[in-house]
Amino acid sequence: TAGRSLWPALIPPRSEGSVAISDDSQIVQAVSNLPALALPPLGGLLLLLFGYIALIGPFNYLVLRRIDRREWAWVTMPILIVAFALGAYGFGSALRGSSVIVNEVGIVRGAPDATEGSAQVYLGVFSPARGTYQVAVPGGALLSSPISGDLFGGTGVSLDVIQGDPSRVRDLSVGFGSLRTIRAEAPADVPKVHAELALVKGEVQGFVRNDSQVKLERPAVVLGGNVKVLKDLLPGERVDVILPIRASVLGQSLADRIIGQTFFGEPSANDATRRDQTRAVVLNQLTYDPQFGSTGRLSAEGPVLLAWGRDRVLEVAVEGQAPSRISNVLYYVPLGLRVQGPVAFGGDLIRSTMTESDAAFFNQDPQQMFFGQGSVTLAYRPIGFEGTLTASHLRIAMSFGPEGLGRVEGGAPVEPIPPICLPDPIENDVFPASCPRPLPADQFDGMPEVELFDRTGAGSWQRLPHLAMGRAYDVANPGRYVDPATGAVLVRLVNDRQDQVNAWLNLSIEGTVE
Repeated sequence: TAGRSLWPALIPPRSEGSVAISDDSQIVQAVSNLPALALPPLGGLLLLLFGYIALIGPFNYLVLRRIDRREWAWVTMPILIVAFALGAYGFGSALRGSSVIVNEVGIVRGAPDATEGSAQVYLGVFSPARGTYQVAVPGGALLSSPISGDLFGGTGVSLDVIQGDPSRVRDLSVGFGSLRTIRAEAPADVPKVHAELALVKGEVQGFVRNDSQVKLERPAVVLGGNVKVLKDLLPGERVDVILPIRASVLGQSLADRIIGQTFFGEPSANDATRRDQTRAVVLNQLTYDPQFGSTGRLSAEGPVLLAWGRDRVLEVAVEGQAPSRISNVLYYVPLGLRVQGPVAFGGDLIRSTMTESDAAFFNQDPQQMFFGQGSVTLAYRPIGFEGTLTASHLRIAMSFGPEGLGRVEGGAPVEPIPPICLPDPIENDVFPASCPRPLPADQFDGMPEVELFDRTGAGSWQRLPHLAMGRAYDVANPGRYVDPATGAVLVRLVNDRQDQVNAWLNLSIEGTVE
């Protein structure tokens, strides 16, 4: 027991899992957000077109008529066409630029009070002309093609990679005015951040301090779908944090809450707008689900600091070139959260996991779950805490979406159905008058029955009376169902009919952590 308490105190919390991303289509799109790859401005194209028409038409005719040499049109028109073609080419070259550009977009993950972390970086190599380049990345970075394929090179485009120090990409072929993307994973420096946060009356309260020499731009503390945007943090600067925990707002992206609304691909976008566009796409990558799109919430177990920097993560060399460099780096730092005293776990402070199912079929999306005849077991667990939780309230509600319960007051009291009132497949279903009436067969509402696992004694499943949609219930004797060490609650949803049921069970716990 002493060892289990010692190690969490000594080892700072890190991000969940590795830096791997199963679908990187969003971040590959962010790498391609370069002015050189944007569509040319419509005004310039129209001016060029009308200038061409005026040049070879009225202007050419008027000049030749004035000098009384209209027969020269057979010579002047080809000359003007060639001159226009050269002008159009020059216009395009001016828009594309004349140098190789390396656009770096990365996510660097670290830990509080740490200066080392791991980075996943996407390097976009842009060439104004068709060429083949030798690219070197020092530091032993692991190089590969993007998971989702190169936006301009097409899916399935492979790279000739030699791993080592430096790692190399040989003969990287880049088309005219095009871009190729390289994916790299490597250790990286992380700005040192110190935070002291606590859960107080349904709010995350405390402060964040920048102990590094790097300016942290657009910092935000995020817990699930709850966001507190902070001012830019200069080196040594501290800012107070008050983040109320509420139900997640479905349909609103994390990027909109941190960056604001951006419109990707604006031809007239300036550097600041393009940087915001790139950062918004990277934030969308963090909340992107290949099946359901952007979920709008982080999957981390606790609060996370998201902040931006412009310093390079990797020193990329392109043989024979002095490329221009653009960097957008997201620092992802999970923060500790002290949970002590009176607490209320609900909304983004509690998560559910499906642990078992014997239903005929089962499916779940961010809005609801539905399954056939059988049962589905779910484990609800609040964010991590140290100590023992004494539960005073266990509230549940059936709804069509994970809007959460938060601190609901006055839930209808509910107790498990006594064993004598439960249906028996052998005996006739004749119940005492004091038993709750089962739902008639002709009044099926598409909702499953709910059972809670009683942790006392040998442990058993206790069925609740049929719950009404959209109504909160306060379960009697919550200590029987809430694990004092972790706060976990086991719930089993049962469908005794052949018809499909669909719903979402929201659950909240109130009590004291000591």
